[in-house]
Amino acid sequence: MTIFKNSVEIPGPEINALCAAARDANAYVVIGVCEKLPQTLGTMFNTQVWIDPDGQLIGKHQKIMPTVGERLVHMGGFGDTFGALQTEFGPVSGLICGENSNPLAVFGLTAEGTRIHVMSWPNHFPTSGDPMRNRVTIDSQAFAQMSKAYVVSACGTVDEDMIKKLQVGPEGEQFLRNPDFCGGSVIVGPNSRILAGPLGAEENILYAECNLEAGIIMKLRHDFAGHYNRPDIFGFSVKE
Repeated sequence: MTIFKNSVEIPGPEINALCAAARDANAYVVIGVCEKLPQTLGTMFNTQVWIDPDGQLIGKHQKIMPTVGERLVHMGGFGDTFGALQTEFGPVSGLICGENSNPLAVFGLTAEGTRIHVMSWPNHFPTSGDPMRNRVTIDSQAFAQMSKAYVVSACGTVDEDMIKKLQVGPEGEQFLRNPDFCGGSVIVGPNSRILAGPLGAEENILYAECNLEAGIIMKLRHDFAGHYNRPDIFGFSVKE
């Protein structure tokens, strides 16, 4: 009998391996996993894991609201995993897929002063709406406009080996190979301009140089959690 493991515990052996890889690379790592609670079976969380260059797990973010078919296996995350994390670069943040266009989530992270925001995206979107790379670019530029942060959007990829393993039939294979419904990894600056990408469906690496003072300069025009906000009119709170 073969048992396929499609979820991880945090902390756990898989996370330890990722922490070791981050330490070896001397890099921050943000990676998506299907998280399950220890000693449980069934329900999972759609989770971002954050690891620092020392190989330390510094936080996680559980997707607030599962989208469409995700609700079959995922539940909404808890408020204590929402918010910016502190690094030597200042506050950094992340959201998953559709919640990157949730106005309240975007403002919550803007209010915490996020300077670098990481968006995690799946490998495909449904056929409804614009091509996936268009929608990813729109959300990335919109988040940068609101927060004045750098935005790093990473989209999943599906290669031919994975398509064969999925066994989705001719129509499904045609969909998975259609470039309009996949790809779009991109890096956007605080001025909402694209710095790198967007990529297509291929697997690749994007690079961009980030001058964190650019976010301060852009906030001289609009600081939506500062001088361009009206707390006497608008109220906001996060239940952590």
